[in-house]
Parts: sequence; structure tokens; C-alpha cells
Amino acid sequence: SPTEAEQELESLLFEWPSHPGVRSGLARCRAARGRLEEAIEEQLLALSFDPMSPALATSLGFYRRAQGRHEQAVARFKQALDLDPEWSIARLELARCLLEVGEGRKAIEALDLVKPAWGRFLQCVESGDRDGALKMLHDWERRYESDYVAPYWLAERWMWLGDHERTMDWLERAFDDQQLQAIFVGIEPTFRPLHGLSRFQQILRLLG
Repeated sequence: SPTEAEQELESLLFEWPSHPGVRSGLARCRAARGRLEEAIEEQLLALSFDPMSPALATSLGFYRRAQGRHEQAVARFKQALDLDPEWSIARLELARCLLEVGEGRKAIEALDLVKPAWGRFLQCVESGDRDGALKMLHDWERRYESDYVAPYWLAERWMWLGDHERTMDWLERAFDDQQLQAIFVGIEPTFRPLHGLSRFQQILRLLG
């Protein structure tokens, strides 16, 4: 659990106080538990020890996005892309950030560079083509068993379409599959409309 992992990482700080991986791991655990300011403090330390890491810059941007500080988040995603233009995670996070501030067209353009299928899906959603979006979702669901389409990302796609029940189905699957990203469901802005659901609260309880 994030709590147990945090305790183990804190013990490692006595031996490696300047290790960016340990600092970033602590940030991840604290963010997963909703302690975003503490997570950002640790992530800034991690980045100071490894300023050329696009991964560390991207994680910092994610925590800023989770706070709703979109301008600061975008700056970090662009920092990551300046360090490595091929760093796809930063571009995906940038697309999410743009979508949250109502820049759907720019979000689609960002997705087209790394996840063209997601870009086409978002285009269907933005244009009101629900049938087209459902067709893509059902195709991804059919491929889940054979090709392992990550359930957390399927949950996000269903959330973009506004289907809360199907979103929860796949979030629960992501938790059962122990998909790493599932630890962040409590702070991911995409899933905030679900916070009042008992199924969602059950996931948070299981995560500690």
C-alpha cells in the first residue's frame, strides 16, 4: 500500500538522502494519499538532484495538475519535452491539462502525436459522435483479454464519454490488476465527479 511503501522509503532516506528515485518514490506515495503539497516538496528535491530527468519533471507537472495549477503544470510538461521531445508521458499529461481548461482541439492535437487512437476518440466525444466513440470503446474492451488494454486508461476513456458506471467497472478492474496508476485515483482530476459514489470510496478505503 502507499502507506507501507512510504514507511520503507523514509527508512532509505537515512542512507540515500540525495537519491532522486527515493525522493520521487516518497512524492508518489504522499500524492496517492492526497498530501499534494508534501509530494511537490519531495518531487522538487528529486528534480534538484537530477534536473535532466523528463520523468521527474513530468511527475511534478502531474501533481500541479492535480492541484488545478494548470499553468505551472504545463510549464513542467514543456520542460520535460524540452529535455526529451519523445517523452510521450509528458505529452499525454499535457493533453489532459489542455482538456481540463477547455482546450479540446489542442488536446486532440497533442494526443495525435503519441496516441492517435485516443485523439480520434476525443474527436468523437468533442464533436458529439457518441456512436463512433462507443464503437472504439467496445473494440478496446474486446481486446482487453488478448492484448491487455490497460483498464485505467479504459476508465479514463469512459469518463470522457460521461458514463460513470462503466468508468467504475474499469477502475475496479485496474485495482484488481494492480495497475500502478490506480493509486492516483483519489487525486486524478478526471475522476472527481465520482468521489461521491460508494464504489469509488471503497477503492479509496482499500488503498488506505
